[in-house]
Amino acid sequence: MVTFLIYREQPWGDVVIEFELTEEQRLLQLMIREFAEAELKPGAAEREKTGEFPHDAIMKLRRMGLFGLIFPKEYGGKERDIMDFAVAVEELAHYDASVAIILDAHTLCASHINAFGTVEQKERFLTPLASGEKLGAWALAEPDTGSDAGCITTTAVADGEGWCLSGNKTYVTNGSQADILVVLASTAKPRGAKDISAFIVPGDAPGLSRGELLDKRGFHSSDTVALVLEDIRVPRAALLGCENQGLIQVMEIHAIGRIGVAAMAAGIGRGSLKKSIAYARGRSSFGRPVAEFQVIQWIHDDTMRGLKNIGISPREKEVLDWLKQGKSSWDISVILGISERTVYFHVSNLMKKLGASNRPQAVAIATRLGLVDID
Repeated sequence: MVTFLIYREQPWGDVVIEFELTEEQRLLQLMIREFAEAELKPGAAEREKTGEFPHDAIMKLRRMGLFGLIFPKEYGGKERDIMDFAVAVEELAHYDASVAIILDAHTLCASHINAFGTVEQKERFLTPLASGEKLGAWALAEPDTGSDAGCITTTAVADGEGWCLSGNKTYVTNGSQADILVVLASTAKPRGAKDISAFIVPGDAPGLSRGELLDKRGFHSSDTVALVLEDIRVPRAALLGCENQGLIQVMEIHAIGRIGVAAMAAGIGRGSLKKSIAYARGRSSFGRPVAEFQVIQWIHDDTMRGLKNIGISPREKEVLDWLKQGKSSWDISVILGISERTVYFHVSNLMKKLGASNRPQAVAIATRLGLVDID
C-alpha cells in the first residue's frame, strides 16, 4: 500500500499528514488482494486483449460490498471512509485497472446522489447502487467540450410535469452497462452555459441510445461509450439538488473521482514495478540477470521512491536539495542535465505543493518537514 503524503495550508503553518493504514483497512486490503489474486489476475491480460467486460468479477465485488463502501448503512452501504475507498481502488488496479475504473465511475454516480439527493431519491436510487444490486455511470463529458462542465451543450428543458433531455455524451465509463446514470445538462442556456443541473436517468429510459465501445489505449475491458439522448422525459423529481447548481456539484464530485484516479495510478504503478522487477530478474545479459545492473536498480529505486511518497517526486527532491544549497536555476539545470525551463517547472510545482510564495519559503517548509537534509 502506498503511503499518501498530503500537504495542507493551516493557520499555524504548513503541515504534512501521513496516512497509515488501520488494522481494519489492512484487513480490507488483504481481502481484496486475495480476491484479485484468485479472480482478477488469471484472466486480466486476456480480457485486456479482447475487451470483454468482467461481469462475473464485478458481480462478486458488488456482493462483497465494495460498490457501496463509502455510503451510509441506511442506504445499503458499508459507511467506510474515503481512505478505505482508496485502498480498494489501488489494490484492484494493481491486478486489473479496468475493474478499478469501473468501481471509480460507479462511485461518482452514487456519490452525486448521496451528496445532493433527497431522502426519496436516495431510497429509490442510492440503495440499489450501494447494495450492489445496480451499476451506476456518470455522464459529463461531451464530444466537443470534453469534461469542461461550463461548456456542455446537452439541454434539459422544463416540460409540464418534468424535464426533456437532449444531447450527446462521450467517454461514459459503465455507459452501456449502467442501470442508473447521473447526467449533466444545461437548464438555463439563455442565461449562460454555466447554468447546468444534474439529473437521475434510468438506464432503460426511452430515447437513450448507447454507442459502440470506444477504442482506447488502455482499460479495454472497462465499458466506455458515447450516449445519445433524444427527448428523454424524466419527472421533476429526477433533478438532483437545486436547479442551475450543477457546476458546483461537479466540482465536489470530481474531488472524489480524483482520489480514485490517484489511487488507481498508484496501483497500476505497483503492478508495473512488480512485473518489471520479475522480468529483470529473469532476463540475463553478459552472464548475469539484468536486475544486477546498476542502471536497472536505479530505475527501480526511483520508481519505488515515487510510489512511496506521492507528493514530492525524486526529481523535485533533487531540485529542493540544490535550492537549499543556494544554487540558481541555471546552476541546477547544468548539475542535473535538464533545461532551465524544466527547473522553473519543478520549482513552481514545489511551491504549490508546499504552499510557499517564494523559493526561500519553500526550502524552509521542506526543511521543517524533513524533505531536505537539515544542517
